[in-house]
Amino acid sequence: MVRVKHSCDSILLGDLLVPFETRISAPYSLRPPLNLFGDPSGKPVGRIFLTRDHNDLLARDQIVYVDLGAEDNVAPGQYLTIFRPLGKGNLFINDEDESVSARDEGFQSDEYRGGKFSNQAARKYGSSADRKVVTTEAAKQYRPEGLRKVVGEAMVVNVRERTATVVITRTSQEVHPGDWVEIQ
Repeated sequence: MVRVKHSCDSILLGDLLVPFETRISAPYSLRPPLNLFGDPSGKPVGRIFLTRDHNDLLARDQIVYVDLGAEDNVAPGQYLTIFRPLGKGNLFINDEDESVSARDEGFQSDEYRGGKFSNQAARKYGSSADRKVVTTEAAKQYRPEGLRKVVGEAMVVNVRERTATVVITRTSQEVHPGDWVEIQ
């Protein structure tokens, strides 16, 4: 017979019980500003593979699970950088018939001409505007390898052999399952 004294979530018939583990919280520390384009640390890299409550959009104070664990020398209290690799194009794959360039015409304002101010609009190449017009896709073609955008930071709260439970502590934008993590 078991008596439940405290629960963090609903308990359903058939749920498994394990002995209670006393855990010590990591102390709070003042963190430096989040560097959105920080260089990799060279330490192990993993991914967010599961979220508590199965959310697709994640923010601060949410629990996630990563595929880094004790085998990767992860310890409670360590911080992880959450990032996405920067590719040579958009985050989303567009249909080839759709376009978001300055040449699109239609619903823009007569005064500002809408699409011509888009970050996907064509632009002049080089430091001076006297060269040919280049599209965003062509401009991104020559990016160096390994660029990434930091979207958040998380702290490890529990570690198992190959996985860890972490809490997201800071974000610069939404975090998604599948985003990459790296030990700081």
